Amino acid sequence: MTSINTIQPIRSIVLHIRSKDAIQIDDNLNTNFEVDLTAPIIINPDEEIHVFLSQAEIPYSFYCVSSDLNNNVLKYDEDGTLTFPNQNYTPNELIRVMNDDSTFSSLFNTTYNRFTNKITITNISGSTNTLNWTESTINKVIGFGSKTSDDSVANGASVSSQDMVNLATVHSIMVHSSLSQANVLSTRSGNSTILQKISIDVNAYDIIYLNQDDFRTYSVSYQPVVDKISFRLTDQNNQLLNLNNINYEMSLIFNIYLY
Repeated sequence: MTSINTIQPIRSIVLHIRSKDAIQIDDNLNTNFEVDLTAPIIINPDEEIHVFLSQAEIPYSFYCVSSDLNNNVLKYDEDGTLTFPNQNYTPNELIRVMNDDSTFSSLFNTTYNRFTNKITITNISGSTNTLNWTESTINKVIGFGSKTSDDSVANGASVSSQDMVNLATVHSIMVHSSLSQANVLSTRSGNSTILQKISIDVNAYDIIYLNQDDFRTYSVSYQPVVDKISFRLTDQNNQLLNLNNINYEMSLIFNIYLY
């Protein structure tokens, strides 16, 4: 039988990170921070370092609709703006906000069909009004994400969403890091700063874990020293997540190999 030699790291270092201990880069969000290592990791000229995220426990405390995700504004007519409060929503709550807004509801009545998961907006103003999809950011949430032009809606006429209401706005958490190197790619930007993609498989207000089904991404680096590491936690659209000041934890493993 032919033996297979497994290459083992010559040393390994584990780094446990608590967000509350980190240096915050953004004063308003704790998902953009820096870690300053008291004991830097030194890499010799004949070595390379492989880094991966081994554990993460992140509270699902961000909202599905918010100004942070840039998905909470509906524009209409020349200067009308309906801003949805930063919060989690059900389809009925979306409708409530639209119909409770005194200005918007004086022009439009909004209904939801739970069997099709679609929204219908009817003009009740007595004149023609415009829904400015090209200036709005909530289109995908309320099912109008396919719109590429504005809707001029005559009195008594209606427009219905072509797509379904989409309240699963954050599909995964992208952990970006200054450690990520050229062996990591993404469709957004080619070479990527993404250290790890974390699946969201729990409901809001639970804990999101980096689980066994999440493929571990290994970033390879030849830099001679690791002393400061910056991190960003974003959604799939590169928007920083707002965890509403709730702290979280992550663990990294640095494996050092001879090459």
